Amino acid sequence: MKVYTKNGDKGITRLISEKEVLKSDPRIEFNGHLDDLNNIIGNLRSADLPRELHVELYEFQKALFLVSAIIAQDKSDIEKEINLAINILEIRMDSWLNEIDLIPKFIIPGSDPYLYKINIARTKCRIVEVLFVKLLNSLDYSPNLIVFFNRLSDYFFVFARYWAKKNGIKEDYWTKGQ
Repeated sequence: MKVYTKNGDKGITRLISEKEVLKSDPRIEFNGHLDDLNNIIGNLRSADLPRELHVELYEFQKALFLVSAIIAQDKSDIEKEINLAINILEIRMDSWLNEIDLIPKFIIPGSDPYLYKINIARTKCRIVEVLFVKLLNSLDYSPNLIVFFNRLSDYFFVFARYWAKKNGIKEDYWTKGQ
């Protein structure tokens, strides 16, 4: 089997449904950003983490592959899986929020290398969420995917605060007028 088809040389690719589309198709762009987010989460997972957190991040990576496959198929039938992922995200955030106090200020990233990686995941997830909203306006996908991406970016925000507290990392806050 060859990796190259030469269709890409003409700016064309195929969806799982075998439908040919331009590489500039919003679904292809979206899946490229999903791939990027998945790699960022993989980078987070490569750290020395508690086993349950490692498994959790791995499950979110698998959910992103599922979403990517659905986008490439032109249909949406993943309600059960997405609802389960949303539930896991909410349970974990609630657990962390019981252990930390959120400060209602903007955080200036960069006080710790691992926090920086978590924030990259959060911001990439926000980009994916916006792109999905654009897709939803033109194609028929589950609106629950918006909830999933919104919760996932919230998860990374809370994860960063939790990581900072558990590791004694002082975060820098932005104050108007600084």
